[in-house]
Amino acid sequence: MSIRLETAKKSESDAKLVMEWRNDPETLRMSYHSTPKKWDSFYQEYCEEYFRDTELFPVFALLEDERISFLKFNKYGDHDFKGNTAEIGINLCPQKRGMHLGTAIIKAGAQYLFNKGYATIVAEIKQINIASIRTFEKAGFVHLDSMQKKVVDSGEVFPIHRYILHHTQGQR
Repeated sequence: MSIRLETAKKSESDAKLVMEWRNDPETLRMSYHSTPKKWDSFYQEYCEEYFRDTELFPVFALLEDERISFLKFNKYGDHDFKGNTAEIGINLCPQKRGMHLGTAIIKAGAQYLFNKGYATIVAEIKQINIASIRTFEKAGFVHLDSMQKKVVDSGEVFPIHRYILHHTQGQR
């Protein structure tokens, strides 16, 4: 299975697809923000927040030219690792769940970050999100720790697991 990555664009069509996947009930349950997104505020968030860092634009994962997932990246400042560290987040097309595509998508996203010079990749996953935990583990990520994450804009606190992948781990 060959996963290809395509840089997302600051366009209404790309944002609408991401919002559609993001508003899926199961995705909402596993997200820090469980309220469905509304178009006007989401489009502004998408354009301003998702494209803030010009080095780490989000990407779509494609399988045979079909968009099957959205990957978002951020520089990760809360760490004691050597080298550049980035955070990875994945939003799988709801119709593609259960097809065992997540591991290949995450590996492609990790390789993308390694190619950009990142030495460590972090995934923060809600503890109830067992499917994502298993998928990241299958992609080579290892458990770093468990902690409470406070979401700044809502004040909500969630128990999460942090998983990491170092560049040398990804070379298996």
